[in-house]
Amino acid sequence: MAESYAGGALAGLSVNATYDTLLRRATINFQNGTNVLGSSTYGYDNASRLASVGDGTYSANYTYQANSSLLNAEGQRCLGRFTSRLSSPRAVGPRRPASASRR
Repeated sequence: MAESYAGGALAGLSVNATYDTLLRRATINFQNGTNVLGSSTYGYDNASRLASVGDGTYSANYTYQANSSLLNAEGQRCLGRFTSRLSSPRAVGPRRPASASRR
């Protein structure tokens, strides 16, 4: 799948994405003509959940609980390394206002 621009300020720029046999994004490339400006690759676990994203310099890796909740995210960004860990799953839903009484 590709998107390109032929006129105006974006002339010559294009975005090209490839997909694997399960229709998950495998790569994405940003180009100006034939000059590649940047690219990223994507990896998935056996449950088709995003497991990694990388551009050759920086990367992020994700791990999950068996029921698909994100458990851990690690990676490198321009300003350094980041790590995010969730120690236990949390239910997300509407919250009762503090002033509401229980019956």
